[in-house]
Amino acid sequence: MMKKKLFAGLMVAIVAVVGVAVMLDAEVITASNTGEEVVTIVAREVPVEAGDITIGLTEAGTIGIPTHDVRYDYALTVDEVFVREGDFVNEGDVLFKVSLESIESQIDTLDTQIENYQSQIDDIYKQIESLESDYLSYEKEYQTALSTYDLDLVKAELEYEQTVALTESSEITYNLSVASLEPPCFTEKDN
Repeated sequence: MMKKKLFAGLMVAIVAVVGVAVMLDAEVITASNTGEEVVTIVAREVPVEAGDITIGLTEAGTIGIPTHDVRYDYALTVDEVFVREGDFVNEGDVLFKVSLESIESQIDTLDTQIENYQSQIDDIYKQIESLESDYLSYEKEYQTALSTYDLDLVKAELEYEQTVALTESSEITYNLSVASLEPPCFTEKDN
């Protein structure tokens, strides 16, 4: 009795599997422009009754599923994966958990670089301030020297004019002295 029930159950299962296989005749079409495989299922209805099946039908095939690589610009260590190959995922689903140690190390390195660059920028600003201060000091010295030069030039011109006037005065005095030392010229009329 047990063997009959097992045999009857096995037959029902075989009939169900063969019925589904016969009802669904899958045809795979490859899209020429995308390279992805598109599955079109053509269903046929075939009435199945007990005792009608005398031969079995087996089909095999391969369906290609498009995959996408997930890339990140930095080296990461994956601690845990939450999906498996073939799982359906939606946008926003968590796929894996990464180790923060490698990211934190990279962040620390970048923070150090930022601090170094900021220090260099601060040094450059200090140099600019020093150069501006030096420029103002040199500008002030230049203006003072220019004023002193202008005054010295005016003083020199005045001294020159004074010297010329003194020379002319001395020449006149000399001429007068020479004229007074010369014996008077007598002409014959005067004798």
